[in-house]
Parts: sequence; structure tokens; C-alpha cells
Amino acid sequence: MSNQELVTRMEMRLESYELLAEVCDQDFIRYLVERKQDTENYLIWVLASDHPAATALSGQIDSALGILREENSLDCFRTKLRENYTSAVFAGHFVHLLLASTYKRGGYTVRLEPPVGDRNCDFSVSNGREVFFEVKSLRDVELASHQSFVDTLWRNFSDSHYYLSIHVVFNGRNLPRVEQVTRYFIPRLNELQGTPASIEYSDSRGNSVRMDVLGPANGQGGPVSFSHGVRSGVSTVSIRKKLRKATPQLPSDSPGVIVATGARLEIDELLFQHGLYGDVSWLFTIDHGSHAMRPAGLRSRINGFFHSNRKVSAVCFAEVQLDVTGASLLTRPYHNPIARNPVGRDVFRLLAAEQFDVVSRDRAGYNMGWIR
Repeated sequence: MSNQELVTRMEMRLESYELLAEVCDQDFIRYLVERKQDTENYLIWVLASDHPAATALSGQIDSALGILREENSLDCFRTKLRENYTSAVFAGHFVHLLLASTYKRGGYTVRLEPPVGDRNCDFSVSNGREVFFEVKSLRDVELASHQSFVDTLWRNFSDSHYYLSIHVVFNGRNLPRVEQVTRYFIPRLNELQGTPASIEYSDSRGNSVRMDVLGPANGQGGPVSFSHGVRSGVSTVSIRKKLRKATPQLPSDSPGVIVATGARLEIDELLFQHGLYGDVSWLFTIDHGSHAMRPAGLRSRINGFFHSNRKVSAVCFAEVQLDVTGASLLTRPYHNPIARNPVGRDVFRLLAAEQFDVVSRDRAGYNMGWIR
């Protein structure tokens, strides 16, 4: 599809949505189109796709902007969408918009970007006591950049005259440039005298790409296998690091909630829980007489995010789910049992969310569990 066709499609979509059109003006449309090859340019899909979900989502964004118009939603999200169009609608800014509009529709007083000291958090809600919310994407930037390298390399050799097996190793802090790697392999593939063969690229940082040429392709060739060191998900260490970065946006004297966004394909729910309450490990007892080792049960370590943070009242995991009717949010609040300013469960009931909270306390401590 040409650039002009994309522009025309987006302009036609925006004719039906006055507020969304005001946020996505002509300059921003051109900005999106110039980056149409970016696999994470989700907003161009929302505005140009014929898929029913894209149409529904456009209307949903326009409606949410209208619900929050008195709260200056147009200026707020016009700025935010220009900060980072990649994944802005789904992973961060759309969650912000949808949550804030849900609370406003539910009768709460909402403030967008209220000041917190010399900073601003994303929004606050009040139905008595004010609760502050900061939205933070848990998507691992390193993971995303590694995956982008792999995807681009695969695409660059998808029409090769050979069947290829490619193995990528990421050891350096900085990735090799995929264009440079591509330029390295193309002439060497063209100069091949016979197969099978193996060609290897490496840099001074420890990254390497090995391309095994399996044989000539009768027709279109390309990679038939691809191995790499990209992790399948986000680690507990990364989760804690990102939550710590979001903490300064919240006040110290009021309840504060971090809304952690991501996809469950990348963020395992059990690892997320371990990131908050501590990694879980097995304890064993050893019978030195028989040299037998027996499991003694599970124990949570004290390295969880909540162990060292009393400022954050709760962390709410939020995942966007799309269907032909638009987008909905799957939300799961996790309460901090030692929070300085606890947040009541009633704040999350509007989201129809199952909550992980203290179910009992005794002198030995507290027990956590899911509460409907």
C-alpha cells in the first residue's frame, strides 16, 4: 500500500471521530506513515485497518477522550502519543486513557497528570480519599530490541536462493546493526561455489551470527530454522527494576498504585507475583546418616518489590484484550501488605477485578490470597 493510500485511509477513518482527529492531526499522520515498516507501529493499524477491532477501538478512544474532555484529555494525550507512537496505544497510553475514563464514568473525580512534588503522575481518582495511579510498561526493552533484530534478519533473507539455518548469540551490551550483518552475508552467499557451507559473523562485543547454508532452493528459499538467545519472557529482576523506576512518580502521603502493563505471553503471572512478594525456592533437610535429602517445603525470599517499598499501595497488572467489539482490560490488583498508605479493595471493584490481598494475619505474619 502506498503512502498516499495510507494517508487517505486514516483521513477517512478520522472523519468519523472528531476528538481522535484533533489528537492525530496531519503532521502526526505523516509521522506514522513515514514509519509504516515498524512492526510496533500499532496506531497506524488502528487508523488504517479494515479489521472490525480497529474500527471499534478508534471509536473507543474517541469516546474516552470525550468522557475526559473537561479534564483536558486532548492536550494530555496529544502530547503522550507523540512521546512514543510504538505500543503507545496498547501498552501504556491507551491503558491510561481507558482506566481514567472508566473511573470517571463510574462516578469518581479524575485528574489527569496531577502534580506530585516537582513531577506528575498519570492520573488520580477520588471518591473520598484521592488515589494516585502511574502506568508503567513492563515490556523489556532489551527483549524487544533482540526480537526486532531476529525478525528483521529473518525477513531480510526470506527470499534467499538457499535454504538457511541461522543461529544468533547476543553477548554484548550493544547489538550489532542488522543492516551491517545483512551486508556481510549477501556477497558471501553470492560467492558460494557449493553447499553445504557455514558463514559466521562476529563483532568485538561478543555477538555472533552463524549462517549454515543447507542447500540450493528450487524456488524461494530462506531460513528453515532459526535459533537465538532471546528470552521467552520478562524476568523478576526486570519487573522489580521497572517498578522501582515508576515509584518516584507517586506521592508519599497518599495511596499510590502502579499499573503495570504488558502481555501474558511475555510476563508470566507466577513470575510477576514472585517479583512483588519474593522469589520462591525449595527448602530441603539432609539426613547425614543416610545421606538422604528430603524436601521441606517452599520458602519465599525477601527480595520482592514490596519487601523494600512501603510507598506503593498496590501494583495492578493490566493487559489489553482485543476483539471485534474493541478493547477491554484484564486487571489484577496485588496489594502491598506493608504499605504506608493502604488502598481499599473498593477502589478496584469498579474494574470487576479479582484481588490478591491479605486474607489473615497472626503473630507470625500474614497470609495472602485471591479475593473476589
